[in-house]
Amino acid sequence: MTRALRRHDAATGTLLTRWAPLATLAIAFVVGVLLRLQAIAPGSAFNGDEAVTGVMVRHILRGENQYVYFTGQEYNGSLEQYIQAAMYAIFRLPETPFTLRLVQVAFGAATIALVYVLTRFVMPNRWPAVAAAAYFAAGPYFNVLIGTESYGAYDSRQLVALVGVVIALRVTGWTWNGERKEPGRWAVALWLGAFGVVLGLTVWLGLPALEVLVMAAVWLLPTLLRSWRGLVLGILGIVVGAGPVLVWVVTNGRLPTSTSPQTPTSFLERAHLLFSYVARQYLGLAGPPRLQSIVILLLVAVLLAAWVVRARGLLGILTLRLAPRRPGDLILAIIPVAVLIYLASSYTWFIDSPRYLNVLFPVTAVAFGMLVHRSASLRLPGRGGSRRVSAVLVSILAVLLVGSTVSGTARRTHSANASAEASFASAANMEKAEAYLESHGDLRVYADYWTALPAQYYDDDEKIAFAPLVDGKSKGGEDNALVEASPTFVYMTSNQTTPDRVAAIKAALDSHGVTYDEVHIGRVTIFDDLSKQLRPNELGLITF
Repeated sequence: MTRALRRHDAATGTLLTRWAPLATLAIAFVVGVLLRLQAIAPGSAFNGDEAVTGVMVRHILRGENQYVYFTGQEYNGSLEQYIQAAMYAIFRLPETPFTLRLVQVAFGAATIALVYVLTRFVMPNRWPAVAAAAYFAAGPYFNVLIGTESYGAYDSRQLVALVGVVIALRVTGWTWNGERKEPGRWAVALWLGAFGVVLGLTVWLGLPALEVLVMAAVWLLPTLLRSWRGLVLGILGIVVGAGPVLVWVVTNGRLPTSTSPQTPTSFLERAHLLFSYVARQYLGLAGPPRLQSIVILLLVAVLLAAWVVRARGLLGILTLRLAPRRPGDLILAIIPVAVLIYLASSYTWFIDSPRYLNVLFPVTAVAFGMLVHRSASLRLPGRGGSRRVSAVLVSILAVLLVGSTVSGTARRTHSANASAEASFASAANMEKAEAYLESHGDLRVYADYWTALPAQYYDDDEKIAFAPLVDGKSKGGEDNALVEASPTFVYMTSNQTTPDRVAAIKAALDSHGVTYDEVHIGRVTIFDDLSKQLRPNELGLITF
């Protein structure tokens, strides 16, 4: 009887050992998807930049435009918009902000899975990989939020960069469970060709992915220098991945250029904000600022300690030597290089949020998995002490991450619902405003960017042309020319307190002696029946 019970206990233990990590991973995956669906729920914020992608998708579906980049830009590739268009073409979904961003949820789900895969390449067992995937699935909240917004190539860059790291490890023989199995010559060449495709896609989708891929490329150099086949296929891969850019260059007869940063900043300014504010958002920290600073300092200390412990491996990467390095060393090397690239680039002008560090989130999750693995060596008195340390660490962080993410997305959704009438992101407002404009024959409209572009998106029959006043005019598309060519037009904006756009337009019209009818639809304001047809530049609406 006793032996039977022991065999039963052993079988039960084996079953738990085998399936518990996968079950936990499945739960984390579902939670991650649900959090992202919560973030895009009807009523959540939908701004002008996202509306641009929706308009792009509509034109792609109609065969009216073959976009290479986000409208009005010569960077930020349009891969995600073609995937969104394919989704609508295949599944015949209604075109709404919610369905538009389902592609972002799918990218997030794929990245959760790939974080698990990458961590299995780095760590010898499953639980650290599960912890890494759960970390990325649950937060930090900014990662979840920026990952569910349709801004062009943010999600595709993140996933492609992560694929590049996996390929880099596989080329050099690292496999599942952190084991090595040298691939054959042609296998190496094919993997290097795949890495070339990743680099080419980075040229198209956006150079921020280089924050992660620079060290992956350095990691590959010793192998590349010994494989002429890999060099040839790598170059071909770059050509294939950057194909849309090459077509654009041939068509336009010049290289694409990035616009100047909207808010010029210095290295020191970016560094100050990174370590005093942006890092807190990046890590999803909450609570008293002093406590947040202590947490950041502790994490920096842990990272420094890891660099000291793995100094020989890190030096091996930099000196192009294979022997002392391990997959975890690549993860440790990526993080500081990514931060330095971020700080050095004057085009990371949007410095009050970690949006230009979003490609680093998955690597940070893998680093968290490595921390969990290392925590198993921290022993407390008594049997199973090391496991208790790991369990407590993971449990506390999981609660903090899920709590901050849910509260962050809830605040975002609540804010959007509370101010649904304050912007043109309200479909109900759009229907009423569009009906009013059509009934009065007001088919040419100037509006601020954050009103004009959502208005274009909701005006699916395109009877009315909405042109941005000044800011964001390059993203207005064909509507700009239609409004500029019309002898008659009206003004429209949404009542937002910062800045008060209604007051600004009224002041401009009044100061130029223009009489008008002021119509309020919800919080949307239309200025029509203008006594004089003065364009925005004539009214002094230079920045808006």
